[in-house]
Parts: sequence; structure tokens; C-alpha cells
Amino acid sequence: MPNGEMREMPAAPAPEQAKSPEAKDAEPRTEAAPTGADVRVEAAEQAPAPRAAAAAAKPEAAPVEKDKYRVKVERILEENLWDLYFALPAGSREAFKAEGENAAAALRAAIETKKVKPRVVLSAVNKWLKTIPRVNPYFLEQEAKIKTDQVMNLVEERRKEDEGTL
Repeated sequence: MPNGEMREMPAAPAPEQAKSPEAKDAEPRTEAAPTGADVRVEAAEQAPAPRAAAAAAKPEAAPVEKDKYRVKVERILEENLWDLYFALPAGSREAFKAEGENAAAALRAAIETKKVKPRVVLSAVNKWLKTIPRVNPYFLEQEAKIKTDQVMNLVEERRKEDEGTL
């Protein structure tokens, strides 16, 4: 019972009172007296957990503002990898996510220059994909190539947008 509220417990109806469904709804409900075990459980529920209090005391990191190209790069990188991501153990998943964020930030910075070489994009994507354990290297190479082509298309889109020909 959060916030110290006690839930009303319906009293067991007497055999002569259980005649019709309408009569059940019309009868007032009475509250059962709490037992010693109920009081202890309620007190434990009211007290904040030490872990929750520590987590509430931590200042939250400000969310990073992502422009449309950063979002597009992240979408390109995560495409076709959901199954692999969720199959990873928790520790590997966090490392994979962190490396993906770094790769997305590096690729976004490269797109800003508008003079990106595919080799640079390919190396960033390869470095990120190689953090996936026990995956066929040919699959990783193929995914890296596909993602590199898509990022290079995004670079070209950015160039055309800046030139005003889009």
C-alpha cells in the first residue's frame, strides 16, 4: 500500500445477505483490523529503499541534443542489428551501445565537414561492429559496407542541401 493508505477489505458476507447481486453492491463495506504482519509489511512499503534514495540523489546527465543528421546516422547504424543487440549479454550490450554512440558522433562530425572518405566511415563502422562477440566476420564486413554506403549517401544529401540543389 504506497503512501500509507490502507485498502478496504470486504467483510465475508453472511449467508442470508448473499441473496442478489444488487444487494451486494448496496451494502457498505467494513474495514478489517490489520494484523501485526500487515502493519510490518505496510511499514516496509512506506520506507524508501536505500538504493532508490541513492539513485534519486544522483544528478541526471542532461540529454544530448541530436540534430537530424545525428538521428539519421544512428538509424543507419542500428538498422538490421536489433536481434543481435538483444541477444547480447548485459555487459556486452552496454559496451556495444557506448561504442555505437561514439561512432555516431564521429560520423556526424565527419558529415559536417562534407569531405568524408568512405575509408574513414568504413573504419569507424568496422570498429563499432567488431565489439559484437562471436559473430561471423563476413557478416560484419557486409554490414559495414552497407552502412558505409548509406552514410556516404547521407554525406551527399548534406552537400546538396548546403548547395541548395535538393
